[in-house]
Amino acid sequence: MHHIDIGPSDHQYELNALFFQVMIVGTLVDHRSGLIFHRKRSDGFLIEIPNSFSDRVAHSLFFCQFLPTVRLEITRDRFRLETFSVEADGSIGVSTCHRTQLVSKHLKGLRENKFLFKVGEPLFDPSKEPDFAPEVCFDIIVEEMTNGSPDIYRESSGQTRIEDQEMSASPSFVLIKNFVRFLHEQFTQVMNHELIRGNQAKENFGPDFKQFLIFFIVKTSFSFSTRSIAPIKTCDIIE
Repeated sequence: MHHIDIGPSDHQYELNALFFQVMIVGTLVDHRSGLIFHRKRSDGFLIEIPNSFSDRVAHSLFFCQFLPTVRLEITRDRFRLETFSVEADGSIGVSTCHRTQLVSKHLKGLRENKFLFKVGEPLFDPSKEPDFAPEVCFDIIVEEMTNGSPDIYRESSGQTRIEDQEMSASPSFVLIKNFVRFLHEQFTQVMNHELIRGNQAKENFGPDFKQFLIFFIVKTSFSFSTRSIAPIKTCDIIE
């Protein structure tokens, strides 16, 4: 079984010719080296196509429209926090995505007003909170994206336009991933700023400033982190 992972910026039209040569003709030739690849009758191909703006990647791979298609949709039961990497010895390394955990803890703390300064109570530190189960992280993030930020994306002159109405479907994996990545970067940089960390936010700007700042970051990040992505399709495509 050959797994072909298509990148969002790959030359899709050239890939159509490649797929035709491999799957129909059965032979692939490298004219520079003279190497020839012959497809075996027992060979199988799994083509993974990512989400893209208006599904442009999937539409450009018109050869794949003739193949059986399975759409994978992200759900709370399938949401995982592990990240995988190839080690130097060729083995697959597995690690936990602390980025998603930290963002989930910030969002939950925001809803519970834990960033407000309260006399006699310790400062809320999301990094010291116990980790959530993957399903809990999914619920927290998706609830913020669908209810906390009631916006829908639609094409408008090649751009994404925001409208004040609820999203018609659950966010796709790429939407969640971009939202979390963008928020994590904002939280890490802003909350570690010398004017914000610890008691500095209260001393410099007042007891409610940190809560307001987190709220402002979350509301603006949803638009900025997903500006170029339209949830026309809410799932990844596997051929």
